Amino acid sequence: MTISEIRTALAELDASPRRSLGQNFLHDQNLAEIIAETVGRANVIVEIGPGLGSLTRHLATRAERLVLVEKDAKMVEWLRKKITEKNIEIHHADALDFDLRTLWGHGKVNIAGNLPYYVSTPLIEHWSSPLCPTERLVFALQSEVALRLAAAPDNKIYGAMSVCVQRRWRVSLVRKLPPKVFYPEPKVDSSVVLLETRRDLPPLDDALFFSIVRKGFSERRKQLRGLFPEYRKLWEALCACLGVPVTARAENLAVEQWEKWVQFVSPNHAR
Repeated sequence: MTISEIRTALAELDASPRRSLGQNFLHDQNLAEIIAETVGRANVIVEIGPGLGSLTRHLATRAERLVLVEKDAKMVEWLRKKITEKNIEIHHADALDFDLRTLWGHGKVNIAGNLPYYVSTPLIEHWSSPLCPTERLVFALQSEVALRLAAAPDNKIYGAMSVCVQRRWRVSLVRKLPPKVFYPEPKVDSSVVLLETRRDLPPLDDALFFSIVRKGFSERRKQLRGLFPEYRKLWEALCACLGVPVTARAENLAVEQWEKWVQFVSPNHAR
């Protein structure tokens, strides 16, 4: 949709972009096509927050079934009025409440969305969880969040979110989106990020993994040995296994080292 088409649609609905829902509508159709190409083809594609459908029609040709999840009642009204394709279904729902189990058993599932800045982190946690049978997620995000998702160790923006997401996903930054491609223009830059399922995922206790990672980053200036007194007797052996000094901090450990940590302290691990 062009800016004028977006304005016309909003006038028809007697609505304006809602800051409380982080509504910034993509109007650059070349970028919409690039995002859709990144999403790829699938049996089912879920679009989170389609709004007025700027990306929707580009996705519809790539899916046997396109599921739209929209929270704003006026946007749902617009979509139901304008969309006639039989392979598109519209859910008036909060994406955080969407039952991911309903997506199982329908073949390949991919996820797309222009995520509101204020709720992007919980949305990522929800849709990237093991409950979702997807192989690929493509999100337009605030660039700051996208960079944190893709961050590597020994970087000040590398944190618990980076590690917890990278535990299950390979994260790639696709491209930046300047404010001018949205209406209204946000005050921050955005980026398109691609998450693809890791094929080399080692089995371990994920609850323990997330617990250790979050505790490790809870006071990132502290050395890890001071945060984990329960592992004091094992500390030197654990650090030798991880290949890090005993003075290591959370930001020094790569995802694979956090995984080795969990395996090392698991009850069935032979030391």
